[in-house]
Amino acid sequence: MLADKQAWVPVVDRETVVGDRKRGEDYFRLLEPDEIYELTRESGQAIRDRLEANIDKLIMLEPEHAKELVQRIAQEEREKVKRRMR
Repeated sequence: MLADKQAWVPVVDRETVVGDRKRGEDYFRLLEPDEIYELTRESGQAIRDRLEANIDKLIMLEPEHAKELVQRIAQEEREKVKRRMR
């Protein structure tokens, strides 16, 4: 169903930052490769669970809106994991 709408879950950016850039260099950092893997692994199941819970809504949405919803869910779940990684 997601493939029909081309609503793919975005790949985790290898330049993912944790911390607060606004506060300066001492308050943020790039994730290490093993942390990128953990972020992907830990958020992946939560993303899947939320997509499955919203499958009826996704089916009814136009492709562009379905893509936006999938991206928003992925971003929200990854932010939850990133907050624990600081």
